Amino acid sequence: MNAVILSVAYGHPVTSDDDPPVALAEQCMDDFSRAARPGAFLVDVISAEVRSPGWFPGAGFQRQAAFWRKRLRRFIHEPMGTAKKNLISNATSHYDYFSLESLLETVTSKEEEETLKWSAVNIHAGGADTSGVALSNVYLAMTVNSDAQQKAQAEFDRIIGQDRLLSFEDRKNLLYANAIPKEVLR
Repeated sequence: MNAVILSVAYGHPVTSDDDPPVALAEQCMDDFSRAARPGAFLVDVISAEVRSPGWFPGAGFQRQAAFWRKRLRRFIHEPMGTAKKNLISNATSHYDYFSLESLLETVTSKEEEETLKWSAVNIHAGGADTSGVALSNVYLAMTVNSDAQQKAQAEFDRIIGQDRLLSFEDRKNLLYANAIPKEVLR
């Protein structure tokens, strides 16, 4: 999912699983999950720890937060910097119909650039994690509920058959199959 969102939002063609922007986004998502876990740090229990110096026992959260902050800033600023370099050097975007690069051409102020940057970050951060989790949940639901999987498969066989691949036009006829991801998201 992360690769698709990077391609669409930034025009960045992802070429491998260890692509640096993909790895950075996954690290930031993992950082957020670890930081948000209740009781992960002593400061969650003893609020006086917030004001303690970084060297104080139990204040390791401050060093960890500083490390995560640096990585988060890279996640926010690097894709925008790459898109700007590509625009200046006339490098072609992977997706010309929508990308940060194409929108940068219309920016007339620093404020618009900041808005654009944060919009792309929100698309990237929100979409990568949420979409991946939703897709995993669809797989899990189909694995656990074999009756639902068989019913969806029967609908595919009835509407599409064995002779061709699925097309966008088939979507309106696949009522049950379309309901499954919607139910997972609900």
